[in-house]
Amino acid sequence: MPRSRTFKIFHTFYLLVIAVLLTLIFVERQKQSDDPSTRALSEQLESTQESLTTRVRDLSEQMDSRFAALEERLPPPHEQDQPRRTAPPASSQNPPVDSIHEPQESADEPAQPPMSSGDYARLGSAMVDDFEARKNEFDMQSVDPDWANPTLDLIRAQFSDNHYLSELHLADMECRSSICQIDIDTAEPEAINPARLLQGLNGMNDNDQGLVYRLMSRPLDTTYRVLVLRSSEPERDSDSEPEN
Repeated sequence: MPRSRTFKIFHTFYLLVIAVLLTLIFVERQKQSDDPSTRALSEQLESTQESLTTRVRDLSEQMDSRFAALEERLPPPHEQDQPRRTAPPASSQNPPVDSIHEPQESADEPAQPPMSSGDYARLGSAMVDDFEARKNEFDMQSVDPDWANPTLDLIRAQFSDNHYLSELHLADMECRSSICQIDIDTAEPEAINPARLLQGLNGMNDNDQGLVYRLMSRPLDTTYRVLVLRSSEPERDSDSEPEN
């Protein structure tokens, strides 16, 4: 309950008590008006009544003035119920609310097509040129016959037509979607010349089908492994160097 309302209730109650007292005094005076012995008391009561009436009037005026001053100092009721909120200053880290725009997703954005073997080849070219990374990529691939079959034919042609390659013994050969893995038997280590091996396989790039390849190699425990990578750029001499 507001403070001003409480003051008004007590003020009204105080006035009612005084009014009851005055009424009782008036009734008692009426009873004793015919008695000469109480005439002096009646006059005294009248004087007291006038004094009380004046006092009540003064108190009423004082209470009204105090209530008016109190209401001027107090805020309106709706401002008392709502706490004040101070907006933080706008900055680059805290922009105004009106300047904040939520990103909207476009409903017409086309779905991404599945990756083809050519996409896998471009993805592989962007990776670190590391033999183990290419080997792991080969292990995860499936076979793309449109690329694997003509590439196998080119590899067989090089091992058949190149004098140095024709003297080597192939232990295994497999092509998938963008990488071929060739394992050459190393029963005679002195017969393996990595520079001549890669130079001979680099002849695969001289084809009529527009296929381009890059080569990587590394010796293993019992074989010498060559990776033939699908590429979009012609083979450079520096790319044909074997890894140490």
